[in-house]
Amino acid sequence: MTHELHRKAMEFAERAVVCRMRGNQEDFSRFSEEALSYELKAIEALTDVVEPTYSVLHRSAAVLALDCGLYRQAEQLAAAALARDPPSMIAEQLRELIQRANFDRHLALNGVSLGQDELQLSLSGDAVGLGIASLEEYVRRVEGTSQLIQRFLERKSGRAFRERGQPPNSSVEEYHPFVSTSRAASFAVTLRIGKPTEQYAFQGISDTAEVIDEVVECIHLLNQSDDNSIQEMIPDSAYLRNFYGIARKIAPDGKRIQQVGFTSFRLGRERSVGLTRRASDIGFSEYLEESSNRSVESVEVEGRLCYADARKINSNMVRVVDDNRKAHDVRIPEGMMNDIVRPLWDCIVIVKGTKRIENGKDVIHMSEITRTIDSQANTANA
Repeated sequence: MTHELHRKAMEFAERAVVCRMRGNQEDFSRFSEEALSYELKAIEALTDVVEPTYSVLHRSAAVLALDCGLYRQAEQLAAAALARDPPSMIAEQLRELIQRANFDRHLALNGVSLGQDELQLSLSGDAVGLGIASLEEYVRRVEGTSQLIQRFLERKSGRAFRERGQPPNSSVEEYHPFVSTSRAASFAVTLRIGKPTEQYAFQGISDTAEVIDEVVECIHLLNQSDDNSIQEMIPDSAYLRNFYGIARKIAPDGKRIQQVGFTSFRLGRERSVGLTRRASDIGFSEYLEESSNRSVESVEVEGRLCYADARKINSNMVRVVDDNRKAHDVRIPEGMMNDIVRPLWDCIVIVKGTKRIENGKDVIHMSEITRTIDSQANTANA
């Protein structure tokens, strides 16, 4: 009986997944509720409490409860299984479900009303407690999200990618995001796009809420590893590289920060996206334009970033000095200098790329830059 009920639950759960992929929220909710109902009946039909059957069924029911928005029930199901003696791997998954239930509940905003041009950012992980969070983890993600919004604004207005300097004065004054006070229960903050005056409004942007929509959608696609759809939304190569670079700054590391949540409000409906894809799993080297008619050598260099020259208008070179005091010239692709590379000045970094000969000198064409663990101990990871 238990096996048959569980099979029926999984059938409805699969239907729910298909509906969610098609954007049919109503049928997704209906099938998820059916699946949860059958899974709870499967638990009730258990005649013997044996492992791992008991914990597997409770884990499955907890996931379905989360899909139904039943956060308290999800906590209770996971806790009931943890109260037994589940296998260690399942026990860890149950703990993560409890944490996710708590996090998702706070993503429901707890009575906080969002405007159409507002985005809520929430953090979850070992570096986040009740009303307190690691400053470096918090600041990096707020700054990164603000950068994303600004870049999306500039791209949607039809502007060429701004490689250096600050945004134009009008966009700084009128479009620069504002941030609310954090809420203790979830450590969530709200970023808001300042409403532009008609005089300074970016061309091509009739509604700033559309920018928030696109930011949330790209984060969702990133979490699903749907790089093709992201590329369709951001066809400009410089803006595309910039998105992936900033996304690595925002994404969780899997421990200190396990999930970064985004919630928006649009057309009377809230949308929540939990970014769980780790920064180390987000790559963008495939979007760097490599010449196909010559062989290149892949290289990796670790050292101190000691040179990011902004004096030359067309300069896109930095210098990394390794432990042997050897200097490596690194060429930065368009879209990466201002938001990704320059903030790492004087940090120990790992640069990955391909080696080329330019004017008789070895030059590394960067594909990825990461702050090392030693640097992270003092400042934020990029």
